[in-house]
Amino acid sequence: MNRPEKLLRLNLILEKYASEWPITGGDGPFIFWQVQLNALKSDIANDRVKLMYDNDDSRAKARRDYHRALRRAFWRKLRYKLGAGCNDLLPTSRVFKYLDLGKRRELGLQDVPLDKIVGSTGRMHDFDLNFLPRRRENDGRWVNVARARYRGSDLSPVVLYKVGDGYLVEDGNHRISVARTRGEETIRAIVIEIDTSALIPEPSCTRLGYKV
Repeated sequence: MNRPEKLLRLNLILEKYASEWPITGGDGPFIFWQVQLNALKSDIANDRVKLMYDNDDSRAKARRDYHRALRRAFWRKLRYKLGAGCNDLLPTSRVFKYLDLGKRRELGLQDVPLDKIVGSTGRMHDFDLNFLPRRRENDGRWVNVARARYRGSDLSPVVLYKVGDGYLVEDGNHRISVARTRGEETIRAIVIEIDTSALIPEPSCTRLGYKV
């Protein structure tokens, strides 16, 4: 049993004695118990505050993760500039112009491999192909998502379009970025599959498996 639990249990005992001890002459043992009870309540409050601050270092951890992700994004960008290959997310607008968006079906809630998510709606300049953050101005939202993960909060599923072998993000870019930074392999997602019969099969750096 830790100190806060011990104090809370002792608090209940003292309250019982303070309420049941007979009051005689306005002083005596009752006053003693009341003084001890008030002091104990103060200790409990202080311990609760201390425990709260000791346990809630999620902001510091989240900011540490964010700056680490920024550094990884910088070196990754440099490596691809010096070499070859793709490091950019695929814009959904570029893919959708080849597709009949009326031909879609909802696949429901699924666990999707994070490395299969290769494109984004409106956020392709904010994250690289590994969903590492590229811009410091994203830190507030990113850090809040990371804090929620450290505190064990349940986050809503992301929304993805399934196109061929890959997935494009409709909603949840920051959640995906945080998950990848934490080394996770899958993410819970609501998946909408788009018909790809109009696309030409061709392996490419986009990982969709089609020429776009």
